[in-house]
Amino acid sequence: MNAIAKHEQCQLPLFEFARTSQAAAARIAPVTGTLAARIREAIQAAGFGGLTDEEGCRQTDISQNSYRPRRVQLERDGLIFRTTRTRPTASGCAAVIFVSREHFTPGAEVAQ
Repeated sequence: MNAIAKHEQCQLPLFEFARTSQAAAARIAPVTGTLAARIREAIQAAGFGGLTDEEGCRQTDISQNSYRPRRVQLERDGLIFRTTRTRPTASGCAAVIFVSREHFTPGAEVAQ
């Protein structure tokens, strides 16, 4: 895989205003709280090691399209935190590690 293809593979576009995205959001609305709870529990269970989005999707069996918006909301709500650490994804891209509030120490995070 060339460098351009690898970069494009790591970039996930946002389609906030697409009709299909709006329809999908409406369809999943009744279960978003349950999904967020599963994601939060998985990140808490991972302890100080935390989870990347890819790892979280695998552990919770939630698709990336459903996982990321819930994870973003948990982060906005201050229930999980973005660390300065990364781990490689299956394709070799660097992915940010997220930890629960209980496992985050501000100022103690060091980039690897």
